[in-house]
Amino acid sequence: MFAQARPTTNLGVLNYSNNHIVERIASEGTMSKDEAAEVFQDTLRFLALSATTRVCPPHRVDFSWHIFLLHTKDYAEFCEKHIGFFVHHEPGENVEGSSPAMDATIALAKNVYGELSGNWTPGKRGKTCGSGGC
Repeated sequence: MFAQARPTTNLGVLNYSNNHIVERIASEGTMSKDEAAEVFQDTLRFLALSATTRVCPPHRVDFSWHIFLLHTKDYAEFCEKHIGFFVHHEPGENVEGSSPAMDATIALAKNVYGELSGNWTPGKRGKTCGSGGC
């Protein structure tokens, strides 16, 4: 079953920063740097959850994750240092809106982190997007 992580998720991962990636998210996502920083922080939260369970990324988190993945050296070093293993991005289905896996991921994130930003809402993801086939 999706999203049955322990609430002891590694919150130290949230101390990671990478201005170059935030700037790229802002540029490619046509958003402000503050919005990009927030979605990148939510991507780190998502990746911390993925260390303990299979989770499904919300649309904006998935977008940010794609950009992070393109910076392979930074991403690999981040995963090794903060997660303990490389978090692979697995192809998922073309999904629009909510799914049971997405709902479970959002519920888990609320349980671990409390109130969530607007980045934790379902949206359309392409065929190459997802984690664990959500």
